[in-house]
Amino acid sequence: MKILHTSDWHVGKTIRGNSRADEHRAVLAEIVDVAAEREVDLVVLSDVHLGTYGSRSQELLNYLKTIRPRTLVLNGDIIDVWQFSKRYFPTAHMKVIKCIISMLAKGTEVYYVTGNHDELFRKFVGVEVGGLRIVNKVVLELHGKRAWIFHGD
Repeated sequence: MKILHTSDWHVGKTIRGNSRADEHRAVLAEIVDVAAEREVDLVVLSDVHLGTYGSRSQELLNYLKTIRPRTLVLNGDIIDVWQFSKRYFPTAHMKVIKCIISMLAKGTEVYYVTGNHDELFRKFVGVEVGGLRIVNKVVLELHGKRAWIFHGD
């Protein structure tokens, strides 16, 4: 079973006044290279924070275009409702959503696990639409064992 887990796609751009953007781009590019056009059984993404300035949506989009997961778990804080502004939702953020919808259309099972920054979606827990399930947690069978995936606020 091939599993890719990535998180914190909103990582800070500076630490103590020092830019980390080049390092982040390099690491994200390496992840894309490792996953290049591979079919994987499970991908877990968390803390994407679409709708915020710190989201690395273009790098994430590049990554998503290189994989074909059977199951995709969006493990909380995918759309940052806390920081959401109607004035800021760039095209790259919308392209991430469109890419996930495209995966759904091609048969990928998608679980949207609610997190603290997207807790607004908790009122939709239990909704299933076209392969997308909105849940508070998901339990999957991995290597004959049960894996419990939740955001953990």
